[in-house]
Amino acid sequence: MSTALNFFQSEHFLALLIAILVFLTTIFLVVKRWIGFSVTLLLLIFSLAAGLLINHQQDLQHYFSSYSSNPTPESSDDFHKHMMQAMEDLKLEVTAEKENLRRVMNQVQEIFESMDVQKQKLQNFIEETREQFKTDYQKKSSSNHIESAPSQTSSEEDVTPPST
Repeated sequence: MSTALNFFQSEHFLALLIAILVFLTTIFLVVKRWIGFSVTLLLLIFSLAAGLLINHQQDLQHYFSSYSSNPTPESSDDFHKHMMQAMEDLKLEVTAEKENLRRVMNQVQEIFESMDVQKQKLQNFIEETREQFKTDYQKKSSSNHIESAPSQTSSEEDVTPPST
């Protein structure tokens, strides 16, 4: 009889009881359609977590108490050394990244300069082509102009009134 009483007073039974209580409440709320799927899932996860936390309460207390215990001076010195080493590594990494950034900036500047040169070449080509078309058009139009005399007729269609 004493073992049964000890079982009902143990943390394991309390964890089971709380988990079952939250689980059954969740099922009741779902059946009544008072909560949706996301809240149901949240409550079921909470039920599982509450049961596990209560069941492993001593382990968690031991873990957190050992974690928050005062560090010894040796570990403090080790920590300081590790922090200084990390800072030095970080400084070296930042310096290397700055150098890489400078190289990339120089490459971008070279690309822009190359684009300017190409743009200037293209503008020169367009200008030369324009001049060549002008001279070819003038030769062609002057030869066409000499062959056919322009007829000068005035009609109503040729004259357009100014729009107001």
